[in-house]
Amino acid sequence: MISELNETFAFQLKTAGIEFEREFRFDDVRKWRVDFRITGTNLLVEMNGGTWMVKSGHSTAKGIQRDYEKSNAAQLSGYVYLQYTKTELDNLIALDAVREYVRRK
Repeated sequence: MISELNETFAFQLKTAGIEFEREFRFDDVRKWRVDFRITGTNLLVEMNGGTWMVKSGHSTAKGIQRDYEKSNAAQLSGYVYLQYTKTELDNLIALDAVREYVRRK
């Protein structure tokens, strides 16, 4: 499901001239996907909406544990795994981090 956060981040990346893949599957066994993979790198980016909501997939104990498991699996597979919220998206923190990562590569 493509959220408003994902649409906004995709727009930011396109405007910055950064190529990406959406809904990138990094684990065929667990069928885990992340919102973005930056093309030509090992950088994965996840936009976590609803982190401040009482009943969100990213704010419950079960959801947080699942996020940790997914993040750890991605990192153990050799990816750099970044996660951001709406605040970091709106403040361009997420975009700036991706720009810096791409610049260094």
